[in-house]
Amino acid sequence: MGFNETEIAQSIGISQSNVSRHIDAARQQNPWSDKTARERHWAILQQTYDTTMLVMREAWRLFLDPENEKKPEVRANLLARIQTSVGLLTRFIPNADYLEFEKRIEDLRADMARTGEKINEMKLRDRISPFSAGT
Repeated sequence: MGFNETEIAQSIGISQSNVSRHIDAARQQNPWSDKTARERHWAILQQTYDTTMLVMREAWRLFLDPENEKKPEVRANLLARIQTSVGLLTRFIPNADYLEFEKRIEDLRADMARTGEKINEMKLRDRISPFSAGT
């Protein structure tokens, strides 16, 4: 919303220092405060997915409820909610470019691993001196 501490304090009738103290306490209790941006991103994504699935399940449950069978307005609203949930879930599907990019990364990692193994074999081969028959 963009409110500063003074505006918050005035709107709820407490001092700015109290607002500041409560914000600091909330930040310290926040389990996300020690997470990286990547971890927060995936946590929010998972939470969004879970919430969307709950909304969609509940909408289907209510849509199929016999009590709502003769309530076309309610059923239309529930179908709209289901459609919105499905639309949101489609955003979780990676596109073809991303899948190709991910495949290329996997291939490069496999190539790097094979190259590393070859380098290690070469290093070991150089350490072992051939056994000469004359000595």
